[in-house]
Amino acid sequence: CQNDARCFQDHPHCSTRIMCVCQGCFYGDKCQLTTQHFGLSLDSILGYHVYPHFTFTQQSLPVKISISLATLLVIIGLVSGILSNLTFQVRSTREIGCGLYLFTSSITSILIIIFLYTKVWLLILSQMQMITWRSILLFNCIPVEFILRVLLATTDWYHVFVAIDRFLVVFLGVHFDKTKSRQFAKRIIFIIPLMTALSILHDPIHRHLIDDIEEQRTWCLVKFTSTMETYNRFINI
Repeated sequence: CQNDARCFQDHPHCSTRIMCVCQGCFYGDKCQLTTQHFGLSLDSILGYHVYPHFTFTQQSLPVKISISLATLLVIIGLVSGILSNLTFQVRSTREIGCGLYLFTSSITSILIIIFLYTKVWLLILSQMQMITWRSILLFNCIPVEFILRVLLATTDWYHVFVAIDRFLVVFLGVHFDKTKSRQFAKRIIFIIPLMTALSILHDPIHRHLIDDIEEQRTWCLVKFTSTMETYNRFINI
């Protein structure tokens, strides 16, 4: 057993079965894996609730609840996102930067929902051993995680600029320049995702797959150096 885990065996000398009881934030058959750098990753939250080689009806309650919630979220999210997108397609709503930010954030919100739902199903199916292709597991581990993180941060930044634009409308009043606001927004809309992607480029670089042979599971793990961990926390804040 690794990482200060407690080891239990069924016989003091000739044991046939050994069990490791892990410390907090460690898991795996020998406690060799850690969730310390996961944040709120679906892999660490949901992964161990999925039973390999079991059907959907035999899966644990958390898995069934997760599938139901994810499906409900995708329906509500897509309807909300599409209605928002249709609203801000009207030209009059995009006379100032605020409307452009909200129009773009409606698109990123739809993409977030799609990628999140994709990730949930890929995680569940891979842990059930229904998907074993390495390329798909890598896709779920690296690009999907990276894209989700970029989209979430980008959408938050768009909302920040919505607030700034609204403040300037109130503060400047009749002196508010609609043309400059719109021109600035058009540039910012492209700059934000680019800067966000560059700021979290360390994440996909440090992500990789680990095979837990005894438990027949494949995990997506991220392992940072202490310096990179500090930077990652800073950029999250």
